[in-house]
Amino acid sequence: MGFIVDSHCHLDYLDKPLEEVKSMAKALGVQRFLTISVEESQWDSLIVLGQDPDIDVALGIHPCDVIKAKKGWEERLRQAAKDPAVVAIGETGLDNYHDSTQKTIQMEALEAHASIAEDSGKALVIHMRDATDDTMAFLCQKYQGKGILHCFSESYDVAKKAVGQGLLISLSGIVTFKNAHQLHEVAQKIPLEHLLLETDSPFLAPVPYRGKPNYPGYTRYVAEKVAELKGISWEAVAEQTTKNYLALVG
Repeated sequence: MGFIVDSHCHLDYLDKPLEEVKSMAKALGVQRFLTISVEESQWDSLIVLGQDPDIDVALGIHPCDVIKAKKGWEERLRQAAKDPAVVAIGETGLDNYHDSTQKTIQMEALEAHASIAEDSGKALVIHMRDATDDTMAFLCQKYQGKGILHCFSESYDVAKKAVGQGLLISLSGIVTFKNAHQLHEVAQKIPLEHLLLETDSPFLAPVPYRGKPNYPGYTRYVAEKVAELKGISWEAVAEQTTKNYLALVG
């Protein structure tokens, strides 16, 4: 039996010790984790976490936090990303949900992250919220590297466009929600070879833990829901999505 990868979590935000989090995850078949930064202040501590062979690291500044970033962060990110624990750049992207006045600074930051990802050959972790058209235009017209559309919640048509650009679609606990019909269609129709699984823990816990703290082990419930929607075993989902992840990060 294969194992599951949580391709997007925030290990430094969890309310349990790391060894307990890993033990919980292993009991559910989840054995590898990509932990994501949202601010520069996290980079050093996440690189330390990345010394654990089960933990990979993504470094970047979240679009909602880039307004607070200290000048020169781009070059510091370029240097920090050389650490072998760092397999991806981000999360970055565009987010108009909280404040639509930051479009320019968010786009500049996205371009900077994308340049570092392309130059380093590492994956770009993309956050897209209430900014579908602008994000997809950038990814389709200006970005040449590999990447993950994290916590995907868009339509099947957007998913098809992303896959056509060679990007991977990462499904979170939202896919387990009863009313997530659009995402159910994505899970059913997008071939497994283009999918990843994630928790975004401690946020967005899947059913049966919706509304409670989320943990990386709960990626298992995402795998089970995708399996149900595709009419296959969760082990088959685990095996292929893990292959996809390992191919992405080398």
